[in-house]
Amino acid sequence: MAHTFVDSNIDPTLLDMDPTAVLLAQMRTTPNETPYPDTPSGGNNEDPPATPPMLGFSVEGSSSMVAFGGMLKPQLKLTKKSMVVFDQLIRLRSGDERNVMLFGHLLELLNIARKNEKADQWTIGSVLLRKINSYTQAFILCPQLRAYRGLHLGEHVVKSMRDSNVLDLPPEEESTNIERVLAKVSTKATHYRNILKAQVKTSLEPKSDLENIANLADKLLHGTSMKHTLQFYLRLAFIRWVVVQYPWLTEETFWIQVDEAIKKNSQKCKTKEELDKLYNFIYEQDIRAHGDPATTEHQVTEFNAAMPSWYVPVRTQAGKIQPNPKNPQLLLSAGAPSGSKKRRLEDEEEDEPAAKE
Repeated sequence: MAHTFVDSNIDPTLLDMDPTAVLLAQMRTTPNETPYPDTPSGGNNEDPPATPPMLGFSVEGSSSMVAFGGMLKPQLKLTKKSMVVFDQLIRLRSGDERNVMLFGHLLELLNIARKNEKADQWTIGSVLLRKINSYTQAFILCPQLRAYRGLHLGEHVVKSMRDSNVLDLPPEEESTNIERVLAKVSTKATHYRNILKAQVKTSLEPKSDLENIANLADKLLHGTSMKHTLQFYLRLAFIRWVVVQYPWLTEETFWIQVDEAIKKNSQKCKTKEELDKLYNFIYEQDIRAHGDPATTEHQVTEFNAAMPSWYVPVRTQAGKIQPNPKNPQLLLSAGAPSGSKKRRLEDEEEDEPAAKE
């Protein structure tokens, strides 16, 4: 015969309550959760409740759900931030709480989708396009540029634009739109490199109006706010020297060779004074071969006084660009025509001992 325990101190309404009915009702409200009364998800050794929790009260995530989540995590390609959210989800107390959390993240995904839709509709406006043209051209014509085909040139151009507070640039978090800007910068950089090389080659033609380096500089600076400076003349003389010394270079390898020559000159000169002396030596040779800029109508302006305020970030970023470390291999694979006379100013120190022998 079953023994019925009765305690006069217990609320009579609790005696009439069916624990199974309460548990069933709770299960139906949380269909994805199977409550276990043994060990809470926290992993402590507290005793389980003597009776199932009342309907409407949440329970800590079950150990089975935490274990299942732990088994599932290695199969999920989640970021660290998403993994933290996932851990929080499997440890939530009730299905209602999980539903609220999932709904919140659903709204987050909806916002991201709307931003992407907005990004798909975004285009580079005419004002921003003019700024991209101006800043990219200024980079290519900057005497401080360390590499014409350097790493992340586009990012440095955009950084200089941000430092100058250029309007209409998309925020950094809008990666799709930033990629569009970088693609436009890359296209313009190629365009201005081609113009620079073409004008330098034209200046070497017989009886060219651009033979004097001052006239060449004026042609390149036309339409910009940049002025004639000695530093720009020095850089043009160096580029013209590369054209003469490496006539076999293709359109693809020319600027790679320029970048390598800039790098090697900096490495081989022991001091900045020696490096400046080297470029001045090239410039003096150019004057003897092609004419003195002082004989032209063009006036040279002191470098710092010649530049508008927006050009300061350009000069700063141009000096940070690093050459592509693969340049030597690219030049080696390109090679040179058999019998070509390769006179490299940066290799003269190595050639001198051999000549003495």
